[in-house]
Amino acid sequence: MMPRAGLAHCATVLLVLGALPRGAHAAPAPVSDAEQIVQQYVRQFGNMTFREPSGQLKHKYLVPGGYYQQLWDWDSMLTGTALLSLGSAPYLAGSSMNFLDGVNLTDGMVPGCVTPSGASPAIYHAKPVIMQGAWIAAKAQGDYEQFRRFLPQMRALDQYWERTSRDPATGLYRWHDQMESGCDNLLTSVCPSSYGLGPPSFGKCWAASEAYSLASSDIMVFLHREKLALRNFLGKFGDAEGAAAVEASAKALKLALNTYLWDEQRGVFLAYNTSTRTRITAKTHLLGFPLFGGPELISAEQAQRSYAQLSAPDMLSAYGIRSASSDDQNYTNADYVTPYSNWRGPVWINTNAMICFGLASMGMKQQALDVAQRVVNLLAADIKAHPALAKQGKVWRECYSSADGSALAAPGFLNWNTLAGELLSSLRAGKNPFDLSP
Repeated sequence: MMPRAGLAHCATVLLVLGALPRGAHAAPAPVSDAEQIVQQYVRQFGNMTFREPSGQLKHKYLVPGGYYQQLWDWDSMLTGTALLSLGSAPYLAGSSMNFLDGVNLTDGMVPGCVTPSGASPAIYHAKPVIMQGAWIAAKAQGDYEQFRRFLPQMRALDQYWERTSRDPATGLYRWHDQMESGCDNLLTSVCPSSYGLGPPSFGKCWAASEAYSLASSDIMVFLHREKLALRNFLGKFGDAEGAAAVEASAKALKLALNTYLWDEQRGVFLAYNTSTRTRITAKTHLLGFPLFGGPELISAEQAQRSYAQLSAPDMLSAYGIRSASSDDQNYTNADYVTPYSNWRGPVWINTNAMICFGLASMGMKQQALDVAQRVVNLLAADIKAHPALAKQGKVWRECYSSADGSALAAPGFLNWNTLAGELLSSLRAGKNPFDLSP
C-alpha cells in the first residue's frame, strides 16, 4: 500500500495536470507514483498527435508533436500502437494508408516523411514498418477489408527491399544510409550520411561507397515483421500461395540474421558492413533489438545472453538502456537534433519499450519490468520538474541523457514516448500491443 505521503504527492501532481478536482484524493492503486503520473499525462495529451486529413494526406494520420508536425514512418507506427486504448486505431490505419497511397507500383519507392503539401526529402525511403502498422490497426478495429485495395502497394513495398536492399551473398538486408534507419549518427556506421555530423574522431568521411552497406539488426527485425504482416494480409484475403512464399522469405531472413549478425563468442547481435564483409563491433542498443522479433526470430539462449550485455553497467543506466555503450570512445550525451539526433549515448524511450516487450515475449518478464520502471521514472521526473509545461502537454523531449536523466532536444515531443503510458501495465498483464499473430 502506498504511504500517505506518497498519495498526497501523487494527488498534487495530478492536480497540476488538471486530472483531479481540487480537494480530491488519489485512491490507492497497485501502481507506483511515477506510473500514475505518466499514465495520466498520456491519457490527457496523447491525442495531440492525432490529425485529420489535410492536403495530400487523404487519411487521418499521426504526428510526433512539438518540434515535428509531419507524418513519419516508424513514429506513426509506434505512436499509433501506444495509443490504441485512446482511439488511435483510425489514425494508425490512416497513417499506413497515406504511405501506401504514395507507393510507386513500379519500383516500390515511398518517402519516409510526408506533409499535407507533399513528400519531404528528409528520409530516402520509408522504413519497413508500414504493413505491420496496418495489421495492428486492422486487428484493433476488426476491419481488415479496408486494406484489401492496398495489396499491390504492399507487394511492391516487399519487392523494393528484395530488389534494392538484399545482399545476394549473405541474404542480409541493408539500410540506404544511417539516416534511413532513424537512429541518426549511431555508431554502427563511421559515415552515417553525406550531410550528417559524424563522430568527432571520424570527421567527414562519408562516400558513395558507404551507401547500401549497413546491415544491422533493426532492419532485419522490421523486415521480418513486415513479411509476417504481409503474410497475414495475403492469407486473410485468400492468397495462400502468396502467403506461403512470403513466409519462406521471412524464414530465409531469420537464417541470415542468425548466421551473420549473431556473434556466438560475444553473445550479442552485431552490425555488418556488406562492402568490406566485416562485422561492426560497436556496442549499441541494437545488440538486443532482435528481442523485439520475439521467439519467431531468436532463441531463448540468445535472448538471455543479449540481456546480459544490455544490463551491463556500460549499457543499462539508471534511466534505461543507453543507445550506445558508455565505454565507446564516441559516447556522448550532447544535446543536438539538427541535422541529426544523438544516438551515441542518450536513452530513447522507443527502443527501450520495444526491447521490454521483446524481453517479455521471451519469458523474461521481470527483466522487462525493471527496464520499463526506469524509463517510467525518468518521464515522471520530467513532468514533476516542469509543472507549467506539463499542464500544456509540452514537457517531454525526444531523448534523455543516460548520465543524469536531463531532457535533450525537440521540446514538446509526445510521439513514441507515449509507449510509457501503458508499458508497465501491459507487461504485468502479459499484453504485447505489437503482436502480429493472425
